Amino acid sequence: MNTSRWQRRGFWLLGLLAALVVAALVAGTLLLLRERDRARQEAETTRAVSQFVTSLFEAADPGVADGQAGITAIELLDKGRQRLSRDLQTQPATRRALLAVLADVYERVARARESADLFGEAAKDEPDPLRRAQLLARQSLSLANEGDSKAAEAPAREALALRRQHAPGDDMLLGDVENRLAVALTGQMKLDEAAALLESALARFRSKGEEGRSSVASALHNLARVRARQERLDEAEALFRESVQVGSASRQRGPRHNQTLVTREQLAILLRDRGRLGEAEAEMMQALQARVAVWGPHSAHVAMVLNELGVLQQDAGRAAEAVASHQKALDIRRQQTGSRSFDTAISLHNLGKAQQAVGDVKSAEVSLRESLSVRRQLAGGTSSAAVQRAQVSLSRLLLALQRHDEAAALLNDVAQARASLAPSHVDRATVSLMQAEVALARQRPTDARGLIEPLAAGLARLPAAQRAEFERLQGLLAWSDGRRDDAMARLEAAWQQERDRQGSEHPSLLAPGLEWHQRLHAAGRRDEAAALVGQLAAAARRHVPASPWRREWERRAGRPAGAAPA
Repeated sequence: MNTSRWQRRGFWLLGLLAALVVAALVAGTLLLLRERDRARQEAETTRAVSQFVTSLFEAADPGVADGQAGITAIELLDKGRQRLSRDLQTQPATRRALLAVLADVYERVARARESADLFGEAAKDEPDPLRRAQLLARQSLSLANEGDSKAAEAPAREALALRRQHAPGDDMLLGDVENRLAVALTGQMKLDEAAALLESALARFRSKGEEGRSSVASALHNLARVRARQERLDEAEALFRESVQVGSASRQRGPRHNQTLVTREQLAILLRDRGRLGEAEAEMMQALQARVAVWGPHSAHVAMVLNELGVLQQDAGRAAEAVASHQKALDIRRQQTGSRSFDTAISLHNLGKAQQAVGDVKSAEVSLRESLSVRRQLAGGTSSAAVQRAQVSLSRLLLALQRHDEAAALLNDVAQARASLAPSHVDRATVSLMQAEVALARQRPTDARGLIEPLAAGLARLPAAQRAEFERLQGLLAWSDGRRDDAMARLEAAWQQERDRQGSEHPSLLAPGLEWHQRLHAAGRRDEAAALVGQLAAAARRHVPASPWRREWERRAGRPAGAAPA
């Protein structure tokens, strides 16, 4: 047997998975097997679990199956899952315990969909109502982590009903499942019900003193997310800060606990969204340094922070840095969770958007198409919210490249999926505005007007970017009708809103700036047009040399292709 090869390529897997399984056994098996003959049943189940897990490593030992030394931890888990689909059918309690163990380990290695499936399978035939509630609650959380909030709602509601019936006086159990149901509802924008559940959970947890402190931090975090979505931003910031404080002081957490750092990262995102980019980056960098110190530079936790740091950098106009951060996150996630995981799809999506921002359109299209492909595969062919987001981002790139027919096909799919939303709902409005742009490109102003007019009543509630796009499209419609003065007033207002929102040096400002330059020139305002070309130099400087928008800027500025903007 090639011992050194096993040590180099396989031994770390054994240590990793063994540690995870031991943790899962301690937290899971002893919880799931409290029956009348508890001692005997636990001994038998623990022995069966040990034998089962040990057998998974036989294929990783070159002395047993030559050539398998490079097997990954994920492959070992998948092998165990396949075994369980056919084994232990006559030992249901042991099989349920093993399903829960594997589900827990899948969750720890960021394979939320597999984790949810196994928790659901374990819950299906569980006779004990409280154990079933625990498994359902875990399934709900895994589904929420996968981004499928709608699917997460049903198991959480069932778990809450079971606990209300069978453990009505246990505040920790009831608060826990109220918290998890609220997470599922928040993802569906059912915010009032989510807030009520979280307020109830908080009261239960606070009544438990130190025992409930960690859970208090969790509920504060989730309530902060609700308040942020309700645009109650001062409350959201205060709740995030309180969650960090409580979690850091908790014996169960501490300042470097994963959940404490997640809250710190969410606080940074909120600060970013409030335009306080310096504070946001400081919080994010502290979280990144802590994660590197605790988990190492190539962990999934580090990838998560790099992803958010990249978004922050792009918002700050430093898109080249964002590309680098997203690429690092993607490399880690491919290594940790594989090329077809939800986390990998997120990194591909954000990398594609950053690549588009610097004008690297070929790379952007590759990244966005791969992200969409992964999301479609994970959604099983359904039009999930994650699939729709990827379709919208790819459509936005295609529209920028004037590939209107390709964009239209994607947007039609999303519009059908979001048809039940109110016209002024942000997700439906996004698609309506993009479809209106397609209609204008096809010389169908009546269709475009029909798409955007329903948005007028709720315009004030839409984000600034959508309000600017609404104004721009109204200007283009006025231009097509021959109302040039009205058109120029609206187009100028839209341009000013974009510049105020993004800043004069943001690379994403170059494309709308070139469009406004074209209108100024067509309207005979040549001096303003010439001045605008100079003002766009800072944005052009942040594009890659091959960017179609930078090349167009160079042409209008009378510069040689590829020359660095002054």
